[in-house]
Amino acid sequence: PGIPIRLKSDIGYSAGRGTVRQTFERILTDFEQASALLPEQATVKTRPSKAAAYAALARTHLCMQNYEEAATYASAALQIQGDLLDYNDLSLTAGIPFARFHDEIIFHAGTSSNSALNPAKAYVDSILYAQYHAHDLRKAIFFKANPDGSQSFKGRYDAQNNASSFAGLATDELWLIRAEGYIRMGRIQEGLADLNHLLENRWEAGYFTPFSTTDAGEALSYLLNERRKELLY
Repeated sequence: PGIPIRLKSDIGYSAGRGTVRQTFERILTDFEQASALLPEQATVKTRPSKAAAYAALARTHLCMQNYEEAATYASAALQIQGDLLDYNDLSLTAGIPFARFHDEIIFHAGTSSNSALNPAKAYVDSILYAQYHAHDLRKAIFFKANPDGSQSFKGRYDAQNNASSFAGLATDELWLIRAEGYIRMGRIQEGLADLNHLLENRWEAGYFTPFSTTDAGEALSYLLNERRKELLY
C-alpha cells in the first residue's frame, strides 16, 4: 500500500489508497509534465523551474534504484545549473556560514523549526565528526564546538533559520546522484570524476588528493560515505 492519490478537487471524491507503484508513477508523471512547462531557471529560488523538476526526477529515480535514469536527469539539471561553492571562499567561524539562495541552490525549501533537531539539543555523532579530515573545510564550516566537547551542526543551507532544516534541491546532491548512478552502472571513472569535482571544492586549497580506484565496491562505499558527510541533517 502507498498513499491516497487525489487527482480531483471534488471534496466528495474518495480517492482510495494507491499502491507504492502508483505513488511513484504519479510523482514521476507530475515532475515530467512540469519539466515541459517550466522555465529553465526561476528568477526567485522559491519558485519551480525546469532544473528543479529534473533534479527532483533524479532524486526520485535514485530512490527507485533506476540508476541510469537518475544519472540522466542529474545531467540534465547540471547542464542548466551545475555551479558549486568553493568552501575556501567561506568563513570558517561564521555562525551562519551560507548566504541564503546561494549559487548551489536550485529550489529553496525548508522544514518548519523542529525542536528535536535544534542544534542546542541534537548533537552530531562523534564517529561521523571524526571522519572529516583536518583539511576538509566542512569540519569547520558545518560544525560548532559545544562547551562539553560535543559538536552541533551549523551548516544548513537555509541560512535564515539554523533551527530549521533545508529540504530543497541543490547542485551538491546532483553531483553525488550522478556519481552514484555512474558507479552503479559500471562507469567508475566517470563517477569518481564527479565525486572528486565536488570534494575539490570542499577541501582546503592544495590539500585534496583525488580518490582513485578500479574496484566498483570500493568506489561505491567511498561515495556513500561522502554523501553522508555532505548531506547530513
